[in-house]
Amino acid sequence: MLLRRYDNRVVPDSGWGGVRLDTAIVLLVTVVRMSISTIVEASISQGAWNWVAETAQRRRRRRSAAVFSDFGVFDGASRGFMGSLKFLVRMKLK
Repeated sequence: MLLRRYDNRVVPDSGWGGVRLDTAIVLLVTVVRMSISTIVEASISQGAWNWVAETAQRRRRRRSAAVFSDFGVFDGASRGFMGSLKFLVRMKLK
């Protein structure tokens, strides 16, 4: 609604209570980005737990100990591009 109001118009110099239009846009984008990152991180964490629990159950049936090194791969996936790339490669191989 905010962007539609100023579409194809000159950006005003003054804003609402001292907040300029570009500042308001940056604020909105930051809020959306933080919301999405929270959802993605929670999903990755839940996926990590599901993966390790499933792997542990398979290993118990074979009488060997569960390995929790996969947590590091999931943790890295939530921390940047290289971690995500390692995660994708690791999951494709399994």
